[in-house]
Amino acid sequence: MLEHHLESPAPRLQRAVRQPGEVGAVQQDLPAARRDEAHHHLTFTTPPHLQTAVALGLGLGDGYFRGLQDTLQGHRDVLAAGLRDLGFQVLDCASTYFLCVDIRDLDREGDDFAFCRRLVAESGVAAVPVSSFYAERDMRALIRLCFAKPLSLLSDALGRLAGWRRARAVA
Repeated sequence: MLEHHLESPAPRLQRAVRQPGEVGAVQQDLPAARRDEAHHHLTFTTPPHLQTAVALGLGLGDGYFRGLQDTLQGHRDVLAAGLRDLGFQVLDCASTYFLCVDIRDLDREGDDFAFCRRLVAESGVAAVPVSSFYAERDMRALIRLCFAKPLSLLSDALGRLAGWRRARAVA
């Protein structure tokens, strides 16, 4: 089965374009020129390794994805609870792989970039400044922490953040 997923992308995409009823199939009532155009764009605008990953993912059963969902929800809940226990203001998260944390009470300067640089230098925990997603950087009160990590790494990060919070309280 794996060798099917490792073949060159062009034949796989041709099959996807020509097989009605399957994910990725182009409607059969489209003129041939439109189907060829769709094939052209699929072939030349999607990275080949992504095509392979999607093909593999389409063959996985629902149980895999339910298990992945349960795992990620568990990791999210562990990180959120741990951060809240440490006094961080964690926003609720229904999706994505990141928790957002409001840093207004931790960063009087109002610069999430500088805060994230200090955080990684002082605690060894990397966060993403949310303002990096805004052209004008007009949202500077939030940082993102990724929970799509092994539980041991999340636990280590929480321990580092606990030490960082203690050091800040003493200073």
